Amino acid sequence: MLNPIYKRLLLVVIVVGPIYWLVFTEDGQRRSDAVLLWLLGKDEIRINLKALSPALKKSDLEKVYANIEWRCPARNSAFGNSLCAANIGLYNDIPAKYITLFFADDRLNAMKLEYLRHYHKQILKQLYLQLGKPEPTPADKPDSPIYHWLTDNGMVIGKKKLKESDEPALLWLPMAIAGVEN
Repeated sequence: MLNPIYKRLLLVVIVVGPIYWLVFTEDGQRRSDAVLLWLLGKDEIRINLKALSPALKKSDLEKVYANIEWRCPARNSAFGNSLCAANIGLYNDIPAKYITLFFADDRLNAMKLEYLRHYHKQILKQLYLQLGKPEPTPADKPDSPIYHWLTDNGMVIGKKKLKESDEPALLWLPMAIAGVEN
């Protein structure tokens, strides 16, 4: 039989431990936010940036991510002649705001993902896990504030550190636009 003091201590640890984890750790806060966003009906999108390709068509997008409410107006931009945008709650289990996919002649030409500023380090950590180390900074730009990762069909670009005025966002560009040769 356990001493009553040990029983109480064990009960306190059982009750306080999970609360501490949810409130005071990065992983707990991210998971709490994810559950809250899910409860609020926000959509999650999972994208493998390594496999993202200009071969993706608008019609494919609406089939693969049918649960997401896309707005797809014809709108000229620097990245194409139409786009599809959606408010989201999560991107690969990390709280995010929205995603915009730009199309040129019905082919994916760029992707922009805006996430919550608080999760910048976790986004970078996920990029390291998914894509490996970023490409070395060119010798002529050693103080570049940007990371870039080469993927099978393009390049992912993100800020190393966010200033208060910076938009917390990632950008994917195909090889042709990124200026990279296959």
